[in-house]
Amino acid sequence: MYLHGGTGRGKTAAVLALVATVPDSLYQTVEDLVEAERTHDLHLWQLVAHYNLVVVDELGCRRQVSDWEYSVVKRVADLREQKATVWISNHPPERIRALFDDRIASRLLCGTWFALEGHDRRQEDG
Repeated sequence: MYLHGGTGRGKTAAVLALVATVPDSLYQTVEDLVEAERTHDLHLWQLVAHYNLVVVDELGCRRQVSDWEYSVVKRVADLREQKATVWISNHPPERIRALFDDRIASRLLCGTWFALEGHDRRQEDG
């Protein structure tokens, strides 16, 4: 699944509620995964491969995708093939196609897409 929408639309909050109700699920940010890759944290990668549901948040949150981000996104996509995975990003699918190459975009966007629209809930008054 690919969940996208502007900043503050509730993407992470919605998925954290899902993770809290689904046994055997794991939530990670791309930054966490990059750190695991840099430090050779094999335990985290075993968890990514093992869990029934894995959520990866903050996909493409920088202006340009670094080699590290590309590497971890590819690794997660390969490890999670045919397994329940939720990718979260502020970017619509067409922007993901521009940030990543066709191979990665195809893997990230092969399932159901959901757009969370509306206003930035963090900016609400009161």
